[in-house]
Amino acid sequence: MSEYTPSLEDVIEQAIDDVLTDVHTCLPAVVVTYYPETQTADIQPALKKKYDDGTLTTRPIIPSVPVQFLAAGQFSFTFPVKKGDDVWVFFS
Repeated sequence: MSEYTPSLEDVIEQAIDDVLTDVHTCLPAVVVTYYPETQTADIQPALKKKYDDGTLTTRPIIPSVPVQFLAAGQFSFTFPVKKGDDVWVFFS
């Protein structure tokens, strides 16, 4: 059995890859509570976090997320939002 010693470049690349596996720019989620007066919602990310040992955990609820509807000029499309609705959450 041969011993493999990774280069510094390999170690850095692996560290970056490990960190990036938990970086998200958007996620599917579910509405927990909708607040029409502020047009915000508490949402539950739909994807569980998976750890290296294989265990899965539910991600925490994200409170007070702004809900955005399609709009242009003086017009907008709105629709009722309710608990249990599927949504797509963008992070910036």
